[in-house]
Amino acid sequence: SLREAVVAAGAVSNGIEPVGGIIGAAGLLITCGRRAGMEGVALLGETSGYLVDPVSSTAVLDVLEKLIGFTADRAELSKLAEEMQADLSAFTSSIQQNSADDLRYIG
Repeated sequence: SLREAVVAAGAVSNGIEPVGGIIGAAGLLITCGRRAGMEGVALLGETSGYLVDPVSSTAVLDVLEKLIGFTADRAELSKLAEEMQADLSAFTSSIQQNSADDLRYIG
């Protein structure tokens, strides 16, 4: 089946619809295809929902490339992923430092 092929290409399937479902044009395409008797899957990348996530996009591309046998130019996506990881690391360090500073008044 198509689902088995997608999982074999590296996708993770939990067998349930994502929280909130698939909405908008993506949901419409899946629904129309199913009603027309077409077999289909939606490749979704897990994100926070608040930020554009190039790391998640890369994971989806990994599966898609294996499935249909093409290679995408990832130069810009890789650059965005590196920038985002650096920003998140700096943010995490800032939060940890501020937390330590907030407790100094105790001792």
